Amino acid sequence: MYDPGTTGNSVQGNKIGTDVTGMLALGNYRGILVEGGSSNNLIGGIDAGAGNLISGNNAAGIRISDAGTEGNLVKGNFIGIDVTGTSRLGNNVGVRIAEGAANNVIGGTEEGARNVISGNDDTGVYMDTEEVEGMTGNIVQGNYIGTDVTGSATAGPAVGSTR
Repeated sequence: MYDPGTTGNSVQGNKIGTDVTGMLALGNYRGILVEGGSSNNLIGGIDAGAGNLISGNNAAGIRISDAGTEGNLVKGNFIGIDVTGTSRLGNNVGVRIAEGAANNVIGGTEEGARNVISGNDDTGVYMDTEEVEGMTGNIVQGNYIGTDVTGSATAGPAVGSTR
């Protein structure tokens, strides 16, 4: 998604970076890119079947970047693990927020909003706050980061972190 006119879109129920089974990485460079002023888009969702599997990508599973890119929601996804939610199938970085993106939400408090962000090679969630001023209001909330889908076990080595 790129451009200030890219608004109000939904990406739901996909396998991005994996084969159709969700067990093998096919890998894109990035899974989903939201930049250039794209706003108020939804990646995943809280309804059954709305979440995406975003794993096996060579860079970020999801990258949200640039000033004016705001109000985007990332909810109910598996990022960096396989379709079962128990084994790593990492991206380099799970979710990366960079270059002035502001007021985006990763996860949330409502039922079904939790993302499982685990098994990524470097970091689960990375906010490049040193890159550009104006990166304010981004919220990472209610996610399982570095665990499997149960929240109690790791999904293999290099499970990820937040920085």
